[in-house]
Amino acid sequence: MKIISSFIYSLSVIIILLSGCTNSSQTKLKDSKTPGLNYDTVLYTIKTITKNDPGCDSSKDKHCQIINIKYHVFDGHPVLNDSIRSELLAVYPFRQPGSPAPASIEEQAGEFMKKYEEFKKEPYSGGRKYELIASTKLLAEAGNLLTLQLDAYTYSGGAHGASFTQFFNYDIANKKMFFLKDVIKENYKDSLVNVAEIIFKKNEGLQPG
Repeated sequence: MKIISSFIYSLSVIIILLSGCTNSSQTKLKDSKTPGLNYDTVLYTIKTITKNDPGCDSSKDKHCQIINIKYHVFDGHPVLNDSIRSELLAVYPFRQPGSPAPASIEEQAGEFMKKYEEFKKEPYSGGRKYELIASTKLLAEAGNLLTLQLDAYTYSGGAHGASFTQFFNYDIANKKMFFLKDVIKENYKDSLVNVAEIIFKKNEGLQPG
């Protein structure tokens, strides 16, 4: 998992009412561009959704926040926005296979808080707090190729939480997602994995066997 992620990257209520949904001011993707390359101007805002435990006194407890989601919303790039939204919704830990996803990230946050309120009533909850944390960040911009990273962490009362990282590669000029299959020959996946395994073992100081 580590080497594959690395390879892909290289390629390319007062308290409840304290919960909120905000947008940052509009920001240009980059103020200075590399000379000699053609670029589209890309603008974005950062959308933030936060929710606190309604029974937590934030003046006494530093860990009242249950949900903290921050993600980019790009002007005029619905394909990229939909991809980010889909992955954020996939973070939701309570969906059963085949059940519909929440209609929006705000709805997801509301459902998460509802589950948390139900969990707190259980005798085994032991004061444990749920967490739903996710954020996107810009990793690279090379010509018309934009790369973002999504990091997410959830905890919903078990022995430990779960985290994952997802990368997005996006063709700004053609307004489409860019995948590994777009840059390697067909049926080369197994060969690519073999090369990645050799590099991983070398980097980690492992023997070939």
